[in-house]
Amino acid sequence: DACAKTMQDKLSATTTPRAFNEKYRQFCGFGTGALFVDQSPLPGLDGRYSLLSRSLPIASYCIAEDATGMVDTMYRELDLSPRQAIQHFGAEGVHQTVRDQNQHSHFRHIPAPYVHCVYPRSDRDPYREDQSNMAYASCYVDITHKHLCSEGGYRWFPYMVSRWEKLRTWSPWGFGPGHIALPEVLTLNNIEVDVLKALQIYVRPPYWSDDPEAVGRVSLLPGRVNTIAKGARLEPMRGPGDFNVSHLAQEERRQRIRQAFYMDQLITLPAIEQTGKMTAYEVAQRVAYMSRLMGPAFMGLLSEFLNPFIDNVFATMLENDELPRPPDEVTEAATLGYGKITVDYQGPLARAQRSDTLEAIEGTLDAMHRYVTTSQDTTIYDVMDLDEAMRSIGKVRGVPAKVLRDEKEVAARRQQREAAAQEAQQTQTMIEGAKALGPASQMVKALQPAPQGAA
Repeated sequence: DACAKTMQDKLSATTTPRAFNEKYRQFCGFGTGALFVDQSPLPGLDGRYSLLSRSLPIASYCIAEDATGMVDTMYRELDLSPRQAIQHFGAEGVHQTVRDQNQHSHFRHIPAPYVHCVYPRSDRDPYREDQSNMAYASCYVDITHKHLCSEGGYRWFPYMVSRWEKLRTWSPWGFGPGHIALPEVLTLNNIEVDVLKALQIYVRPPYWSDDPEAVGRVSLLPGRVNTIAKGARLEPMRGPGDFNVSHLAQEERRQRIRQAFYMDQLITLPAIEQTGKMTAYEVAQRVAYMSRLMGPAFMGLLSEFLNPFIDNVFATMLENDELPRPPDEVTEAATLGYGKITVDYQGPLARAQRSDTLEAIEGTLDAMHRYVTTSQDTTIYDVMDLDEAMRSIGKVRGVPAKVLRDEKEVAARRQQREAAAQEAQQTQTMIEGAKALGPASQMVKALQPAPQGAA
């Protein structure tokens, strides 16, 4: 929880939320989305390092995959002004012309093309971890002056490239809902253009006018006057078009576009005019259906985007001593190579992917409760570990870990409660014994002989 809160605060203070929004739009529209995350060349507000997250426009990069189908090569074009280039690479890293341009206010903010190349380094020494022996090579090149601005490396791939789905094994590019909706979008745009033209003619139609000496070509431009050979009239020219037909065609295309982007399935709540006509169970079922529908795309995001992103941010913050010290058990397990730290997502869509487990546990508990109510036999509860069942339900529902007590604390509280109950029982037994001995003590006292000399 401490690591998650620290990472969340760090990301909220950067451009990450905006970059995520842009990346998701391209992921759904074009079927391919890419995001770059690295330490910012400029410090943050606190004077320490800052994270830089940037979504890449779809036409600004080229990618390549490894043998497993994961993207491990990125060539990206970016525009930097002389001022930005010096901030990024330092004055000694840029070309002399760029340094000269930065001295003039007229050229200081004019962008120029650069290329960032990141690819696996096959000739590195695995026993060294300097800039020239990282797992991935990183090069920035000034295209205009053919100048190498910087050459370094990354321990991990800094670009997260996710695909909605892939139709060809030899192509690294994805295929998304935007490709399916593109024909309908283009058709709708053409209809909109025709409707706007017809609307302009309908509002300001061309006219027929009587002018026997002026004969020319017929013009259909709005407000244009066309002359005819005879007749004493000035009347508008009405076309045979029907706006209702065009509206029906437009609505049909819009509906198909919504279906391509799963809008009819994603709208889980009823419309305003239907408020109160859907039960909570029906809403829950629609949410579950939506989650199952988006499950494949979500799992693709986990493997190609979210997990690498969280791993990169976690490693960067751990190297900069911004995360709490790991427990000794975690450090020892990592040293011995036992497993790895995994990310447990708590968003609504992530929890919905585990809804089957929740339904199974709650259904079993409900069946056990009905059995106990009917037979008055509570031994059936021994079949299930109720503590673990409640922990699993809380985990699936997204209950924070700090809210749930660990097993040792629960055992200690139960022992205290049991000891208190035993102490109370002993006290009650002593009180009842004292009450029972009360009349007997009076009788014994009355039978005892009186002391000599007593009156």
